[in-house]
Amino acid sequence: MKAEDLLKSIEKAEEDIVKRSEHESSSEELRKPPMKRILPVAAIVIAVLAVAGGVIAAKAKLSGKKGASGSGDDKGLSQYVLAEAVIPKFPVQPFLDDVSDSGYEAYVQASRAYEDEMWKIRGLIKTYGEKEAADPVNLFTVKSMQSLLADRNGENRVYSPLNVYLTFAMLAEMTGGNSRKQLFTVLGAEEIEDLRKRSDALWNAVLLDDITGKCVLSSSVWLDESSDDYKKAVLSCLAESYHASAFRGKMGSSAYNEAAQAWLNSRTGNLLKDAAGGVTFGSQTRIALLTTILFASKWYDEFSETNTYAEVFHAADGDIETPFMHETVGAAYYRGDKFVAVLKNFKAKTGAAMWFILPNEGYTVDDLLTDPEFQQLMNQGGAYEERKSARIHLSVPKFDIASSSDLTETMKKLGVTDVLDEIRSDFSPLFEKSDGYFVSEAMHSVRVKIDEEGVVAAAFTEIQIAGAMFVEDELYFTFDRPFLFAIRTADNIPLFLGVVEKP
Repeated sequence: MKAEDLLKSIEKAEEDIVKRSEHESSSEELRKPPMKRILPVAAIVIAVLAVAGGVIAAKAKLSGKKGASGSGDDKGLSQYVLAEAVIPKFPVQPFLDDVSDSGYEAYVQASRAYEDEMWKIRGLIKTYGEKEAADPVNLFTVKSMQSLLADRNGENRVYSPLNVYLTFAMLAEMTGGNSRKQLFTVLGAEEIEDLRKRSDALWNAVLLDDITGKCVLSSSVWLDESSDDYKKAVLSCLAESYHASAFRGKMGSSAYNEAAQAWLNSRTGNLLKDAAGGVTFGSQTRIALLTTILFASKWYDEFSETNTYAEVFHAADGDIETPFMHETVGAAYYRGDKFVAVLKNFKAKTGAAMWFILPNEGYTVDDLLTDPEFQQLMNQGGAYEERKSARIHLSVPKFDIASSSDLTETMKKLGVTDVLDEIRSDFSPLFEKSDGYFVSEAMHSVRVKIDEEGVVAAAFTEIQIAGAMFVEDELYFTFDRPFLFAIRTADNIPLFLGVVEKP
């Protein structure tokens, strides 16, 4: 599905179902004014959806089969399949249109059963421990954000902490010795078995593809056909715990490159076609990791297009005029010594929300990247007891930003150096004869687009291995100079983090 169609498809299904839902809910919560629905944020998002049950839902597009994230026939992809990803088996989502009026009660029961099954899938993070799963990713975010968001030279910058984290986890699965130890330090892991469970829990926790939104992760391993010394047990583990498909073809061939590019485009909604078109495997590449994340959701409270008009944004290299969206709504905010952060919720069933973070006058975005209080916000998502609520007059520019980052420099700054060195690297868990293998390329590409309806965002990571609340105040916040944003789930999992220098 094309990126520009994602939000439209959500809107179309929603309009069709809302027509039928007005008589189905007697919840007073739905009829309360906005200011009565803002505390607690995550709980209310879930509560509203629970009131509608399975009624506010669209037919899921995830197949629930092996290989759902990687064995489609994109550019003849099926001919390269070596091992298929193991995807959770999704229940069939009921639709009101699928039953007659006489079968309505059966439909309600089927909807509840569907919701129960979906919560079991996403509930792996509760079994593992929400804090135990999210904390290492947030610590990774704090460690990596300065490297990936600083030194922008006036350009926009954005990345997906979760996408990079899970890719590094896959790399840890393929390495041993000090190479794995360095990755463990960055990932906050001590045992590989624990990292497998954590990665699986995170993957399932964010998974969503229904009327409320989309958040889909995909992973893949690309092998060279000239070698047979890959250890099948590692590929099986990647398929089970990291939901990664494995492909095998001729590295350096145009056909194999086109298959990889098609795989990336199909799993990022064609949001990153230019970046994906630049992904090519060299003849010396022996294995490559490609992982993606695709996110789309409408705002819980949408901006009105009638309140969008041009205003001045004060960029570092001069003022520019750009469309700003405006709204006045009850919302949560957090005020630090050097910044203010405003929270805006999505309709996504995972309880995802977006922070807009504006440096105070006299401070810059770079000041915040090293600020302990901002780091705490990124680490903990802002403690609920420290948040306040108010009637917020919000002005934020529409933006469509994209960036690509070389992860090798970030890896060095994080202390992950052995995998980059052909002498010191250890890929013995994956290869029978592992001498000479090293990470030759590591890139991360992201695009985030926001408008009056909501957000569409996508990211992919490529690693090539060669060588072998109640109203208290009335406040005004205008994001008319460089600012940060973060998209996080209700489980405090960081999906995207970026800097808007020029909207």
